[in-house]
Amino acid sequence: MTAHLVQDRPATSHAGPAVRRRSTPQSIAADTWRWINQVEELGEPRFGELGLLLHCLREAVDAQSRASLATSARGSADHGIANRNRCVDRLDLLIARLEHPDRYFSTWQQACREFEEIWDEYSD
Repeated sequence: MTAHLVQDRPATSHAGPAVRRRSTPQSIAADTWRWINQVEELGEPRFGELGLLLHCLREAVDAQSRASLATSARGSADHGIANRNRCVDRLDLLIARLEHPDRYFSTWQQACREFEEIWDEYSD
């Protein structure tokens, strides 16, 4: 998770980062990591709020990918579709699991690691 920590912008509130409608997936992910760091400092996991933030990220990934597919060549579009679908599907599953954290996660860090794995795969 530490590979994604961004310290160069001001921290957001403990209630979660303000996600702008036209934010890129990368900026939403960076804001989410900053928020995760703040939550970890407080020592109070906020699974539901993380799910809401990841839903914003999921929507941004989907929108950005559809926009790039509309303007890209067929060959590169196929890779983009597969990568987007995999990320969106994995985010959907994680978001659903965050609604019932006691069933699916033994720790807050476990949920954060799962997000990290999804984002690493999408970002590569």
